[in-house]
Amino acid sequence: MSIEDAIRAALAAELVPLREELAGVRAELASLRAVAPVGNLVPLDLAAERLGVSVATLRRRIRSGAIPRAAVYQDRPGAAVRLDLSKLKAPEEGEVTRLAHAARAAH
Repeated sequence: MSIEDAIRAALAAELVPLREELAGVRAELASLRAVAPVGNLVPLDLAAERLGVSVATLRRRIRSGAIPRAAVYQDRPGAAVRLDLSKLKAPEEGEVTRLAHAARAAH
């Protein structure tokens, strides 16, 4: 056996546990991907913070249909609502102006 063959054999032996561990990590990642929601789903409190509104405002916008509800997890306590931030768009200038006028008129 040459020195190169000895090195190959030693490296192969050292790589066996690493390959097994990598296979386990890949399997675990695949199982997580199978149950993980697609997109950028976040709870309402985080969505409200990112959008710069209160949770109550966010709930009103969901009820009115202005913001689509992405998921409701019925198996969790409180039926947790999640929003997909990647599906939301910033309001246009006209909408901001209309909302500002409506808010002023309400007060």
